[in-house]
Amino acid sequence: MNLDLVTAALEAPTSAAIQAMLDDADTVFWVDWREEDDSIAGYCEDILQTGSLSGELVEVDTEQGYEIYVKYRDHRVKCRSRTVRPTVT
Repeated sequence: MNLDLVTAALEAPTSAAIQAMLDDADTVFWVDWREEDDSIAGYCEDILQTGSLSGELVEVDTEQGYEIYVKYRDHRVKCRSRTVRPTVT
């Protein structure tokens, strides 16, 4: 991760500084709304390079059918479920 790009964008948020940070694939990652939720922790790990951060999708007998956990070192935390409501047109 390029902390100089992040610092520059925060200290002087010019269009050029923000664009430089957003264009750097080692500093910022984009998440498509269709991504598997447990994959997002993996994208964070790719940037942070902790060697200890991951996501886990666990099938359970609930309406949603799964639970998502984020694991970091010796900690495992269940993520809050989000409710996606279809748009009526």
